[in-house]
Amino acid sequence: MSQRQGIELARDFVEAEFVDKGMIADLNVHWDIGADGMPKPHAHVMLTMREVGEDGFGAKVREWNKAELVEQWRERWADHVNQRLAELDI
Repeated sequence: MSQRQGIELARDFVEAEFVDKGMIADLNVHWDIGADGMPKPHAHVMLTMREVGEDGFGAKVREWNKAELVEQWRERWADHVNQRLAELDI
């Protein structure tokens, strides 16, 4: 997978899982090279706890901070990556 494809993969996921639900997401994708010379791509996502609407920031959405959501997002990320890899025939 190229860097461009990796960034697109992360961006698509963040948009679908967070932004489309009203969150602000700050996405940083890193494509480090490890000591073994192999790429070590990873991403960091920072999310707001406040929904954003036409009038700006709204109330905090406490449901976004539930542990169950982290597990759900991990599963969805795995599915998202596997689907994209299958599409790319990697």
